[in-house]
Amino acid sequence: MVAPLTAALILAAAPLTALIRDGRGRTYAAAAVPLALLAAAALLRVTSQLLIPLVVGTGRPGTAARLSAATLLLLSTGILICGFSFSGQSGLVAVSAVWLAVYPLLLVWETRYLRQHWHIRPAELARAFMMPAIGVVALASIVEAARSLSAGDPRTQLGVILVAAGVTYGGLFLHARERPYTTI
Repeated sequence: MVAPLTAALILAAAPLTALIRDGRGRTYAAAAVPLALLAAAALLRVTSQLLIPLVVGTGRPGTAARLSAATLLLLSTGILICGFSFSGQSGLVAVSAVWLAVYPLLLVWETRYLRQHWHIRPAELARAFMMPAIGVVALASIVEAARSLSAGDPRTQLGVILVAAGVTYGGLFLHARERPYTTI
């Protein structure tokens, strides 16, 4: 359910950072790319963290600890490499990209784990994410259509994004109320 919020934040990164100014009047527009990357990474992180309660609750806390250790190792290694390889704005973008790159690897491992130990197929997992994904596509479509019609004012763009996010969440809420609760 955080996918539409993440999509809205990614779409709002450029207009939002264009509006923020420091004491000298300079914008923070350069922060739009790291903001978008970190928002996407946050969505993947939230998704990957869904496995932790399952393995702990089923008596496998060691698996949760290994997953957390793998996450720490991958992130630390990537950040250290980027820290010594890049500087300034490119370093910030590189570190943000590391955060985004680590979680798909973990999600692949988690998907395999669920398949091997719980016989949950990827298609069954994908069904749980179908409606939020449709909401994200609708949100992005509405925002892009509005952007093509507007003059590009950042405030207007933010307003359109907020309205589109509200409509998306309203649609997801109505859909959830119509469907009975089911399990994977």
